[in-house]
Amino acid sequence: MRIISGEFKGRRIPFNNKKHGNARVTSDFVKKALFSSLGEILCGKYFLDLFACSGQIGLEACSRGAHVVINEPDRRCNRFIAQLIDNWHLNDRIQLYARPAQRLLPQLARSRSIFDIIYLDPPYHQQLDGHPMSCAILTRLATTPILAPNARILVQHASQTTLPKSFPNLSLSREKKYSDTMLSTYTVK
Repeated sequence: MRIISGEFKGRRIPFNNKKHGNARVTSDFVKKALFSSLGEILCGKYFLDLFACSGQIGLEACSRGAHVVINEPDRRCNRFIAQLIDNWHLNDRIQLYARPAQRLLPQLARSRSIFDIIYLDPPYHQQLDGHPMSCAILTRLATTPILAPNARILVQHASQTTLPKSFPNLSLSREKKYSDTMLSTYTVK
């Protein structure tokens, strides 16, 4: 994996999938499509990656000028991201959390954090409240005060998982399929 654009373009992310529980990582193709939909420059935008795995999406956003919050509850992956943040001297540019997403959201709301872009890529098989994790977290995000007025939420999920067209305060604005992966974009109503 490499950073594809911005300040850190070409830097390698030495994530070893086998050492980190065979985690599914976002392909370069999907990552390029994701950032193409956001535009090259994210300067001044506040970006939240709730299920970071290798950290590559948050690092890419940071490379493009965003203020980044990364969350990864898995201890092995979180340690990897923390070490990479240290090695790249990004401690003052990226905040790293290690909480389940459903517990982090209220914490961010209490601290009055506001985000322009939120990226969700939970494990495809994971459930919360009897629903796919992506849907359960979207439901919570729809009523949280952490969304900027023109916020976008990008959800990477299994293509066979159908997400609702709208939630309170959110509507589906774009869906794009990439093999067995779907990238769905929601915007604030």
